[in-house]
Amino acid sequence: MLTSERAAGFQDFREHLSENNFGYAFQIAVFQTAVQGQYVESELTAQLHAIAAKQKQFDCAVIIRGGGARLDLTAFVNLEIAKAIAHFPLPVFTGIGHDVDETVADMVAARSLKTPTAVADFLIQHNLQFESTLASRKEIISKIAARKIHDGELDLENRKNKIGFSAKEQWKNNSRMLDYIAQELPGLSGKLVKNNLKNLEMAERSVQFLGPEATLRRGYSLTSKNGEILKKDDSVSAGDIIETILSAGKISSKVI
Repeated sequence: MLTSERAAGFQDFREHLSENNFGYAFQIAVFQTAVQGQYVESELTAQLHAIAAKQKQFDCAVIIRGGGARLDLTAFVNLEIAKAIAHFPLPVFTGIGHDVDETVADMVAARSLKTPTAVADFLIQHNLQFESTLASRKEIISKIAARKIHDGELDLENRKNKIGFSAKEQWKNNSRMLDYIAQELPGLSGKLVKNNLKNLEMAERSVQFLGPEATLRRGYSLTSKNGEILKKDDSVSAGDIIETILSAGKISSKVI
């Protein structure tokens, strides 16, 4: 806040802010400056530059003056003050204290209000509007979150039911399969045994039909030398004794 402690609206502004009905707490830093007379330009612009140098500590600047004669406003019809306000990095609010007259400083300020208490009301209403916006957004976010949670719960319940239904169906199918296997297994095992017996009988008949004894009975013979079956004629030499096995009996021969 840029003002003089002797300014008429200084105390009104502070009390209006601190005693607001909404419990808002405002931190006010007072930067002393002349608000009328020949030193207004130098002191006010110097203080504005001082605040701008540490702008991160503040949200706005307020120029408070209060009531007074119309001639006292001439200090605020000043090019350097107007330039300092126009180039100020934070919003500047003026409460110079005249209902009718408007100064150049009022024109370039972010918001011009007629009295210091009007500036205080504006700041309080700004906070109230901000709080209302937050409350509204909180309600919207709460509703969206509740809807998302509700939809998630429904989805989980649906998945749970599907999983439960699928598990029950799988269990029923497996139970029916086990019952079927239990009913069919004795018959299937009997058929399997019969088929294996038939296969064994066929293999036995094949062995009997194709075996050496059956071959000999069909008129064939086996010739051996020293107990080994001969397959080639070069396996014997003249003078070797060979044995011919017939279906009934054996013949010993000498190779010539």
